[in-house]
Amino acid sequence: MKIHTAIHILIAIICYFPTLIYAEPNNFENDKAQALFNKAQSFESAEDYQVAIQAYEEIMEKHVNSIYAGESLFKKAAILDEKLFFPAKALDYYQKYIDRYNGRHSRRAEIRINLLKRYQNVDPVVYKEFNTILNSYRPGENAVFIKRVEKFITDYPAYKTLDDALFWLANEYRGRKRAPETALEFKNIEKAIPLYNRILEEYPDSPHKLSILKNIGDCYFFLKKYGKAQEYFNRVADIDKNLASGLIGNDLMRANIKSYRYNLFLLTMAILTASIVMIIKVVPVKSIKIFSGLKIGIFHTLFFIPVAIILPVVTFLLTDARHDNMTGMEPWLMILIMVVTAFFILINGIVMELDSRIEVKMRYYLPLLLSLHLSITYILFYSLGLMTYIERLFL
Repeated sequence: MKIHTAIHILIAIICYFPTLIYAEPNNFENDKAQALFNKAQSFESAEDYQVAIQAYEEIMEKHVNSIYAGESLFKKAAILDEKLFFPAKALDYYQKYIDRYNGRHSRRAEIRINLLKRYQNVDPVVYKEFNTILNSYRPGENAVFIKRVEKFITDYPAYKTLDDALFWLANEYRGRKRAPETALEFKNIEKAIPLYNRILEEYPDSPHKLSILKNIGDCYFFLKKYGKAQEYFNRVADIDKNLASGLIGNDLMRANIKSYRYNLFLLTMAILTASIVMIIKVVPVKSIKIFSGLKIGIFHTLFFIPVAIILPVVTFLLTDARHDNMTGMEPWLMILIMVVTAFFILINGIVMELDSRIEVKMRYYLPLLLSLHLSITYILFYSLGLMTYIERLFL
């Protein structure tokens, strides 16, 4: 019995002795490192960055085997990068973090390394001043922010990465809203375009190039210059089709549709003008009796009224807004078409009265009347912003 007890004690010592030797000190070291790490974070929160860095360095030196050593190295790199603005030093520490630990911050470190590479040789004082301006931005203080960036551009025209400042300034003029609303916002958009173009001309290798092309396309789209918007959206797609799908999304399609609508509007205006001129030549206008003709037109319109009522009602009954290509606007579109048709029935009554006295060349007049009807209908739909609802029925 005593032999069995002794064997059990021996086995217990063999199993737990390594834990007593190694686990306990490591836990103790982690506890000390954690206390110091919390202290460093409190200094960082209080914006006492130099003292925070010293605390992080102490963890890296005295508690190299603790779980906080890697965290402290990354924290030091982040402070140098985002708070003290020393890009070269931050880049070096980010790389050390990846080489030594390759921990949970590695992806973030890689992104910052790629970004900071272009700032390794810039003037650190100017670099810090610019980043301080960026950090000073507050919502609602756009005018103040714009003045600061403009002053920076004026003070440091030879700054190596001045494209950053120009880009931020152009973006502020472009605005942060999805679309401009006031006259001032539209005016600012016109200021943004030359700034974007300046970057493309003076800094052809700027990392902002794709965003700039996309933003110029947006500006022209807001200004209703859809052809120019198409041009810049297409340039984004030509450079990188994979990035373009995420960057411009449906913007190119929207610009194409808007451009087609506008070009069709111009064509329709030309057709309308030509049709009016030709009708004046076909119909002896000087012999028209308006009031007599309107009586005939009103009489004909009375027969059209039931059709004008039935078609919108049928459209309403057949319309289901739950369908992807329907919006519930379809009955109203039909009512507008009926109103335009009634108007042309009245006009036709005037011509019919004239034809009873003087022969009108109907083989020319009727196609021209149809051309006028279609042209005016499209112009009304376009001017009232209703083409979206028409297109959804067919696209």
